[in-house]
Amino acid sequence: MPQIKTYCRICLSSCGLIADVEGDEVVRVRADRDHPLSGGYSCSKGRGLPEFHRSPRRLLAPKVRRGENFEQMGWDEVLDDLAVVAP
Repeated sequence: MPQIKTYCRICLSSCGLIADVEGDEVVRVRADRDHPLSGGYSCSKGRGLPEFHRSPRRLLAPKVRRGENFEQMGWDEVLDDLAVVAP
């Protein structure tokens, strides 16, 4: 099983991680003992990244609020809308 060195992007600590990957799926994540900043530490959120990737609640496309609901939109439409309201 391929192992990929990476880091956690959940917070600013950027803890070093090693991800076990099967195909395009992250199967397991553990702390990277050789990482110069975290030195083998990772919190439970970082180690839980595989569950975040597989969550049925994960957003796979942009959505915009319309009243009480969210509607899926295309990236081009979202970026056009942002360009109008961004300073």
